[in-house]
Amino acid sequence: MISKARSHYAGLYRPPGFEVRRLDLIGLSMFPALWPGDWLDVETIRSLSSGDVVAFVGADGRRLAHRVVGRCSRSRDYLITGDANVVDDDPVPETAMIGRVLTVRRRMLGRWFIVPPVFWRRRVLPSGTTRTFMRLASGLVRFSRGIGAS
Repeated sequence: MISKARSHYAGLYRPPGFEVRRLDLIGLSMFPALWPGDWLDVETIRSLSSGDVVAFVGADGRRLAHRVVGRCSRSRDYLITGDANVVDDDPVPETAMIGRVLTVRRRMLGRWFIVPPVFWRRRVLPSGTTRTFMRLASGLVRFSRGIGAS
């Protein structure tokens, strides 16, 4: 999840309709790729593809950052997002998109560093791994309850 916008880049040439915003990251929905407290530089662009990390406004009005998993099968104007969560998010309309994440800045040892894209552009865990771990854990819980019942 992302808190409110911090600042805009000023004085830099950008093509018409191109804007970069800096947003604060809060929450663990993209951890370990993105950490709480990271600053995200987000470009306003509408051509998004699978694998892009995007910022968008959720149904409840909060600003969120998630990875695009794909397009909705029912309507091509909706994107499916998710990453470290057990299940993917509800479809998000393209009109709710703020933009694509360009850079990630992380504060470490009292200084701000730009996180190399290799650490946040791709999924940290392969698709479906989280679901597999959750299924195994729920199976172990059911198994342990069955043993305790006898």
